[in-house]
Amino acid sequence: MFLLLERTAERQTITFMREIGELLLDRALEVVDSHFAKEEAQALLVADLVAADEFAAAPAATRHKIERVFARHTSIKRVTYTSPKGLQMTLSLSNPFQELTLSTTSPPTPNSKMRRLAGTNNFLSWSPPFFDEDLGQPCLRLTYFEQQNTGTFERISFDYPVSTLKALLDKMVWKEGEQAFILFKQNMVLASTEPAYALYQGSIKKPVPAIDDLSGTPLAKLWTRSSEYRRLKTAYQAHVDNTYLQRTLFLYADLKREGHIPLIVGAYMPAADFSAPISTLQHVSAIALAIIGLGAILILFVGNKLSTPLRRLALQARAIEDLDLDSLQTLPPSHFREVDDTNRTFNAAGAALQAFARYLPKTLVKALLQSDFAQLDCTQQQELTIMFTDIVGFTTFASNLEPEETTEHLNRHFQQITEAIAATGGTVDKYLGDGVMAFWGAPEPVADHALRALEAAKAIAAKIEMDFAAKAAGELPPDQPVFRLRIGIHTGPVVVGNIGTSDRMNYTVIGDTVNIAARLQEFGKQVMQSRSVVVLASEDTLAQVLEKERGAFVGAHAMRGREAPIGVYRYI
Repeated sequence: MFLLLERTAERQTITFMREIGELLLDRALEVVDSHFAKEEAQALLVADLVAADEFAAAPAATRHKIERVFARHTSIKRVTYTSPKGLQMTLSLSNPFQELTLSTTSPPTPNSKMRRLAGTNNFLSWSPPFFDEDLGQPCLRLTYFEQQNTGTFERISFDYPVSTLKALLDKMVWKEGEQAFILFKQNMVLASTEPAYALYQGSIKKPVPAIDDLSGTPLAKLWTRSSEYRRLKTAYQAHVDNTYLQRTLFLYADLKREGHIPLIVGAYMPAADFSAPISTLQHVSAIALAIIGLGAILILFVGNKLSTPLRRLALQARAIEDLDLDSLQTLPPSHFREVDDTNRTFNAAGAALQAFARYLPKTLVKALLQSDFAQLDCTQQQELTIMFTDIVGFTTFASNLEPEETTEHLNRHFQQITEAIAATGGTVDKYLGDGVMAFWGAPEPVADHALRALEAAKAIAAKIEMDFAAKAAGELPPDQPVFRLRIGIHTGPVVVGNIGTSDRMNYTVIGDTVNIAARLQEFGKQVMQSRSVVVLASEDTLAQVLEKERGAFVGAHAMRGREAPIGVYRYI
C-alpha cells in the first residue's frame, strides 16, 4: 500500500511539473519570438530609409534628428549600409551626433544558407555574438540583403547589444526561485538571471560566457547526465537531475523562428517546489497507514481531490493566457479553502476579461495582456490602413422605427462588418452612428495591412450582395432590411496609441490619413448611383495591387480639408 502511494505521489508530481512547465515554456518562447519579430520589423523600416539616396544627402541636422528617433524607439546601436559597388556607410545610434563614416569594401553577396524572405530574392540572417570594442559590450548582428534591378545586392547590417535581452528574462520568470536563460546554440549564454552571469566580463576572444564558465550554477550542468537523470515526456525538452545537492527541473526548447537564429530558451528551478505539497501528503499517509489501514484510502482520495482542481486551474490559466475566452468554464467550489479561494479568483478574472474584451477590440486586449500592458504608455507614428463605412439613407429609414428596432437592425449589420474586419486581422476603432471606423497594422504590426483592408472590403461587399439576392428571392423575413453601403479606404502615416485622460483612455488613430479615408467614404455619394455597394480606395492603398485589379480610376480629386489631389479608384 505504501509503495502504491509513493508511486502515485511521484506520478502526480511529474504531471504537475509537466503541465506547469509547458505553460512556463509557452510564455518564454512567445516573449523571445515576439522580441526578435519586432526587431526584424523595425530593422526593415530603418533599412528602407537608410538605403535611400536622400538620407546620405540630407543635411546633418536632419540626419541627426532621424538618428535620435531611431535610438529612442529601437535597440539598434549601429547601422552599416553597403552599396552594390562596395561603398560602405556606418551610422552610430549610440552617439547620434557622430558623423557618417564612409569606407569601401567588396560588393555584398548573400550566403546561400541565409533565410530568403518569402516572395522575394532578399535575405535576412543573424550572426553569432561578437564583442564590439566601440560599444564595449557583446552584440548580435542582423544582416539584410536586398536585390536590385541589376541583380546585384545592397547590404544593411544592424548591431544590437546582447544586454537588451535581459529585459526579456523578467517577463519569462514565473515564480521566485526560477532561473531563466537564453542560449546561442548549446553553449553560449546570451542572457541569464544567475548573478554569476552579470559578473562575467566579455572580450573579443570570448564575448559571452559559455555555460561551463558559470560553474557552481545549475545552468553549468544543463547538458550533463547523472545516475538520477530523468527525462519528462512533454511537448518541449524537460528533465530532472541532481545538481549541487538538490534535484533540479530543467525546461528548454529551440526557438522555432524562421531566420536561422539558433536560440535555446529555457528555465530551471528546484524540483522540490513541485513535489513538496505532494510529499507532505505522502508523509501523512505513512503515519495514517501505521495507525489504521484506512488511512491509505483517505490519502488517495485527498490526492485525487487535489490533482483534479490543479489540472482544471492549468487549463483555465492557459485559456486566459491565449485569451480563449469562449473555452473558459466556471470552476466549481472546493472543500479545500486554498483551492476554493483560487477557483473564485480565477472565475472573477475570467468574468472581468470577458467584460473587458466585450468593450474593447479582442486583438487590442490580447496585445495588452501579452505585453503586460506596456502598450498603455506607447503612442507612436506608423503607417496603417484606415476604413470608414456608412449606410446609405439610414437616417431616413430609422426615423420610422422604434429605438429597439433601430438597435436590432444596426447590431445585425455591425456583426457582418466586424466579422469581416476581424477575419483579416483588423481592429474596430469605434462605431459611428450607422458607420464603422477600423484600421489594420496595429496593435499587431503587419506588412500587408493594405491588402487585408481590401480583402475585408470584398468580404463585406460579397455579404451585402448575397443579402440583396436573398431578399429578392424571398429568403429573408419581410421586416429585415438590406442596407446599401459606402466604404472609403486610405493608407498612410497616423499617430496610433492611447489618447485621453489619466482615468479614461482610448486606443485609437488620428491624423490626415484618417480624415482622407472618411472623405473617400463621403465622396462615394458622387459615384455610387444605383449600386448596392461602392468601395473607394486611394492610390496609396492600391499601390500593392496589380494594375488590372485596382478597379476603375475615378480621377484625382481634392478632398475637403486637403489641397493636394488624391488619386481615387472605385475598387468595387
